Amino acid sequence: MAELDVSGSFLITIGRGNGPETWVALSVSSEDGKPASLKFPKRSGGLQPVEIFVALSAMFGAFPIPLRIVEVQAQPAGFYALRLEAPADLGARLDATRPSTLGIIVDDGIDRGQALACSCGGAEVTSSLAGRTQAPGQKS
Repeated sequence: MAELDVSGSFLITIGRGNGPETWVALSVSSEDGKPASLKFPKRSGGLQPVEIFVALSAMFGAFPIPLRIVEVQAQPAGFYALRLEAPADLGARLDATRPSTLGIIVDDGIDRGQALACSCGGAEVTSSLAGRTQAPGQKS
């Protein structure tokens, strides 16, 4: 089995509907640097090429929490944006666990790689609108 080069980062955003969302950006390439093409199932419950779990959080420490991929956004070749949710039986929303490190395993059936995606600290959800806005060309 050859090795995949995997790196990632994550961000807790303000969300588009029911509040905060957790997004992971992944870069996946083969050993020679060519972008890896991952096939995500169209329906939930299918075999995922990516497994992500909370490896370290402020609420649970080093207790591993498997996460569900609930949305995949198109990105340039070899890059993937994945929206994640905590399991329903966790008893807390993913943002409430204040994750600091996610574990990532990528296995396309031929090659495998893994990485840690780290945060710079506990997630702070803020508004996307800072104070006042200014129209283009308008002087302060």
